[in-house]
Amino acid sequence: RSSDGAWISIWGRAELDDKVEHLRQLWKDNWDIWFDEADKFERAVLVNVEPIQIEFWEPKKGRFHQFADMIKARYSDSSITFDESVHRLRVSAQDLAEAAR
Repeated sequence: RSSDGAWISIWGRAELDDKVEHLRQLWKDNWDIWFDEADKFERAVLVNVEPIQIEFWEPKKGRFHQFADMIKARYSDSSITFDESVHRLRVSAQDLAEAAR
């Protein structure tokens, strides 16, 4: 999220889907900024991911404090320890399989 720097990381097996009809079904208008109108469906592909592990990282502090911690680490002997600065949720393939039952 741009509001606080939270992000998600997905590991898994990926497969490219270049079927234009699938892309048209899922297309969002705000994606147009990344592609020329004339060839957007020829240049874009979908990536289907079968997740093996998913991590969600959410900073415990706001963006300003994260930036301050980075500056402090850069100009001092301190370092940033991500385990202390973020809330992290990890979901494995086994967790996903159990949730699907």
